[in-house]
Amino acid sequence: MDKIKKVQGLGLGLRFPHFDDILNTSHNVPWFEVISDDFLEAGPHWDKLTKLRADYPIVLHSIGMNIGGIDPFDIDYLASLKNIYQIFEPEWISDHLCWSSHNGKYHHDLLPIPKTNEALKVVVERVNFLQDYFKRTLVLENVTQYIDFSISEMSEIEFIKEIVAQTDCKILLDITNVIINHNNRKKDYMSYFNNFPMDSVQQFHLAGGFVDESGLWIDSHTQKVQNTDLEVLQSLCKSGKKIAGIIERDGNLPSFEELEKERVSIENEFYEL
Repeated sequence: MDKIKKVQGLGLGLRFPHFDDILNTSHNVPWFEVISDDFLEAGPHWDKLTKLRADYPIVLHSIGMNIGGIDPFDIDYLASLKNIYQIFEPEWISDHLCWSSHNGKYHHDLLPIPKTNEALKVVVERVNFLQDYFKRTLVLENVTQYIDFSISEMSEIEFIKEIVAQTDCKILLDITNVIINHNNRKKDYMSYFNNFPMDSVQQFHLAGGFVDESGLWIDSHTQKVQNTDLEVLQSLCKSGKKIAGIIERDGNLPSFEELEKERVSIENEFYEL
């Protein structure tokens, strides 16, 4: 499959209700992030994704590798991922720095990894295994964390730096997740971004969350991107490193036309191509 363009600029996460509009209407979305787990088996959506891939670069983003877990990898799942990577030829592949299953039981959430040396060793071994299995560099996303562990032997940034150093993986920097984690702890998120290893960042995410009745920030992907997130994006752009990114929207989904207007507005005002 020919790769007509490269991933660059501000794209969108592909969602099924928008699929036909994306294929059949005129728009300027430069690329799409596709959820791998939506395409593990052949079906009518494979034909649509083939058409999309013919005109746009894509990356494949999965949610089920269980990188921070201790269960043996689900080899059937990994084989299905490897198959669609070969078919659709994404520019890169990604998953999350989290765990999502234990003793064969899967959780419907992306659960945080304790920042300990033992956990670091497990993650490094599993990332190295996956990169060898796929013969590709993995791009790993930071997740939201609503509780803190009683024991932490390093900060999240130190944890991420060690993973990168020991595996040569790349990072998907979810700007919104960082802000939510810091707002919930009443901490300064800009100090986090100022100390983040930006040279390892392959991609970023922006998403819209909300504050619940208790004052807790929730990573819901149901609202427009917050101004705080855009200010961080602008700051990162001004640092001189141009990173490709997307807007994530999963609930309270607007029309494709409305979401594309939001994307264009952000791109024009905050994001330097």
